[in-house]
Amino acid sequence: MPNKRYLSRNKIATFQGNVLPLRLLGGEEYGNEKITWKTDNKAVVQITEFSKNYPTGGEFTDGVLLTFLKPGEATVTVRHGKKTYSCSVQVREMRHADPEAEKQYYVGDMHDHTWNNHKLAEFSLRGPELYPINHYMKKMKADGKMDFAVVSDHADIINAREFFRGYADADVAGEDVIFFPGAEGQVTTRKTDRFGVIRMDGGEVLMFNADIAFETDSWEGLLKGFKTSPFAFCGYPHPQIVGISVPGIWDFHHSEHNDARFRKLFRFVELGDGACRSSNLLNRFTYSVALDAGFRVSPTCSGDGHGPGKWGYDGFPGKTVIMATEKSKEAFLDAILNNRMYASSTGNVKVHYTVNGRTAPTTLNDEGTYRFEVVLDYFRAGEPDTHIQKCKLITDKGVKLVELENMGDRFSFTVTAPDSHYFYLCLADAENRRTWSCPVWTGKPFQKKKERPLTPIDKSGITAFDRISGKAVTDIINDDLTRSWSSGEKTADLVFDLGQKLTVSALSHYPFWVDRYTVEQKGSSGLALGEFPCEYRISVSDDGEHFHRVALGVFRIFGSEETIRFEKTKARFVRLEVLSTIGKAWGGDGITEVPLTIGEITLWK
Repeated sequence: MPNKRYLSRNKIATFQGNVLPLRLLGGEEYGNEKITWKTDNKAVVQITEFSKNYPTGGEFTDGVLLTFLKPGEATVTVRHGKKTYSCSVQVREMRHADPEAEKQYYVGDMHDHTWNNHKLAEFSLRGPELYPINHYMKKMKADGKMDFAVVSDHADIINAREFFRGYADADVAGEDVIFFPGAEGQVTTRKTDRFGVIRMDGGEVLMFNADIAFETDSWEGLLKGFKTSPFAFCGYPHPQIVGISVPGIWDFHHSEHNDARFRKLFRFVELGDGACRSSNLLNRFTYSVALDAGFRVSPTCSGDGHGPGKWGYDGFPGKTVIMATEKSKEAFLDAILNNRMYASSTGNVKVHYTVNGRTAPTTLNDEGTYRFEVVLDYFRAGEPDTHIQKCKLITDKGVKLVELENMGDRFSFTVTAPDSHYFYLCLADAENRRTWSCPVWTGKPFQKKKERPLTPIDKSGITAFDRISGKAVTDIINDDLTRSWSSGEKTADLVFDLGQKLTVSALSHYPFWVDRYTVEQKGSSGLALGEFPCEYRISVSDDGEHFHRVALGVFRIFGSEETIRFEKTKARFVRLEVLSTIGKAWGGDGITEVPLTIGEITLWK
C-alpha cells in the first residue's frame, strides 16, 4: 500500500516578495501518474516548476517554488492521479522598518559554498554528511555565533533538485539561523578594448531570492534569466579577483551596465572575501565605483567557504552585519533591500552613525554641509585589539574627505561638500583591519553622464621622466602593453613633456597584466596586486616648474583602462604623482614595501 501523500503546507500566510517551496510528500515513488500544479490567482502567486529545461538538469515534478507577487488570496493545487491537494495562500505587503527606529545588529555570512568541487556529476552525488543547509544549519546552531548565512553554490553545478532542496531545507531551519538559499552564477561576456585586447566584461554574480540559478554570456541574458524572479537581487562577489574561469582581473564596467534595471537588481558589493583574500586589496575600491555609477549598494564581507571545514563564523573573521528590528527572514530582506547592512573584516564592529540628525543609511536633502555623529560598539567586548582607531570619510570617486585617529567610541565631525553624491565611513583598528559602513546619499540626483568623446594625444612627440629617480621613462608611453615601468621605489613623480602647448582633458592608466601566471612569477597575489598604483595627484604646467593641480584621487579599476577626466586646459607639461602603491595604502600583510609598477599611460585631448 502506498504511503499517504500530503503537501508540505496546507496554508501559507506570508509577505509580498517572498519565495517559498511547496512539496508533495508521502513517498519516494510517484509512479507514472502525472503531477500537475495550478493556482487560481496568478496575479498573487507564481508557480515555478522544475519539470523541464533546467539549465543543469535534475528535473522533477513533486515540488515547486512559489513567488508571492502582490497582496491578496489564492489557492495552489496539485493533482496526482485522481487525487487533488490544496494549499491556501494569503499574501500581505512586506513590513518595512521605520528608518529611525532602533535596530538590533545581526552578524552573518553572505557567501558560502557547500563543497570544494566544481564537477556537476560528482556534486549531485554527495552523501548526507556533505549536503548543504541541514549540515551547515546544525554546525551554526551548535556554534551559536551567527544569525544568518547564504549558501550560494555555483550555478553551473546545481541541478534543479539541488537548487530546490536548498529552499526546502532553509524553510525548516527555524529562526535560530536565517538561511538564504542562493547561487553564484556568472556573466561571461568579454569586450575588446581600444588596443585590441579581449578583457573581461563581467564576472561571477551572487543571486538570491530567485526561482532559478543560471550562467549567461551577456548582460541582457542576466536580466532575461530573472524574468520570472521579480524580487530577486544580486551582489558582486570578489569583484576584482584574478580570474580562474576567465583570464585577467575582473571588471564589471559599472558605468556601462548601470541602467535602472541593473541598479534595481544589484544590492551589495563584496569587499572582503575569505577564499580570495588577496583580491580584497582591490575589491574595496569597487564600492565607490558602483556608487559613482548610481548603484544603491551596501558593502559585505563573506567567508566564501567551500565545504564544512571552512563554513561559518570561524572560517573567516570577515562578516556582514545586518541592522534590523527583529531576527526574521522578512526583516532581513527589508534591511538588505534598504541598504541596512555593512562589512566588518573582524566581524566585531557595530557602527551607528547619523548625518544631520538622520540615521544611516539615508537620503538627505542636498544640504552642502554635513554633521556626522558616530557611535561604535562591539559584539565581543573582550577583544580590544579589534577596537577602531582610525576613521576616513569617503565620497565620490573614492576621494577621502576626512581622516581622524584615536577618536574613541563616540565622535563627531562636520564637512562641507556641496558636490558630493554620497558618503561612507572606512574604519580601521590598529592592525588596519577595516570596517566599511553603509552609505548615505546627499540627495543630489544621479544622472548618467554622457561624456564627451576623447582623442588620444600622439605619443610620438612626448617624452617623460621620473623626478624621484631622475630616470627617463619610455616603457609607459609607447602603446606596448607587454611592457611596464618601475624605478624600484614605492612612489613616482612623472612629468610628461608634450613638446608643445596642447589641450589636455584626461589621463588614463592601463594596468600591467596580472593573471595566474603572473601571480606564480611574483610569488603571491598580494605581492602582484600590491604593486599597482593607488593615490595620485595630476597637475599641469606651461614651463615645467610651476604646476597647478587638476585632479586628486585614487586608482580604482585594475581589469581595464581607467580614465581620469579633469577640466579641459592648455599645457605643455603634465605631472602624475603616484603617492602610494596598493600595498602601501593597504598596510600589513608584508606588502607595504613592494615597489610601484605602472602600465601604459595615455594623455587625452
